[in-house]
Amino acid sequence: MRVDDLGVIKSIELPDSFTRGAVVLGGIGRNWRRIFHPRDKRDAQAVSIISYFRGGPAPPADGKMLRKLLAKPCGLIYSSEPESTNAHPQAPTLINALVDALGNAGNNQLTNPETGFGGPCFFLEKVETIELNKKNVLAVHGYFHDRELNAENFYTGVFVDASPNDAECLIEELVFEANTPRLYEKYYSSFQKALNTIRWN
Repeated sequence: MRVDDLGVIKSIELPDSFTRGAVVLGGIGRNWRRIFHPRDKRDAQAVSIISYFRGGPAPPADGKMLRKLLAKPCGLIYSSEPESTNAHPQAPTLINALVDALGNAGNNQLTNPETGFGGPCFFLEKVETIELNKKNVLAVHGYFHDRELNAENFYTGVFVDASPNDAECLIEELVFEANTPRLYEKYYSSFQKALNTIRWN
């Protein structure tokens, strides 16, 4: 299913198993959200691909850090796997500098050391920069959980500098979410294939 004009994305071929859902406009600034979900009604409420813009520029420090990371060769920044040896040596510092840019995923175990009710709502599994059709983007993987640390929503978010030639950094996101590991695995490869079809404005 070809979709055109998703902000900085000129076009993307979303999986044929998906269909258009809600379009949410307005609110703070010029924010918008375009939602796509599986055609299969059994999965439609539990899985989504969302194109998202929060309505205004990122905080200056966050925007500067995102641009700094995207200007470097792509690679792993952070992994929660203890055996990972190629993560960035300053990964916690870098991720803390992106806390607002990452939105809800910014409230994670590296940025929020509290426990209990005030603890983080997101468990960060991996942060990396990847190239999608000659454009570097930030990819964030993990899951949201409740206060008892039960996983509720499995997540991959792709963060794009939508205004690289402007002083202010406008960040747009393309997010894939699924409520269960089974559904995440069922649709994730299709989302990955869709990313490789992106044409940029």
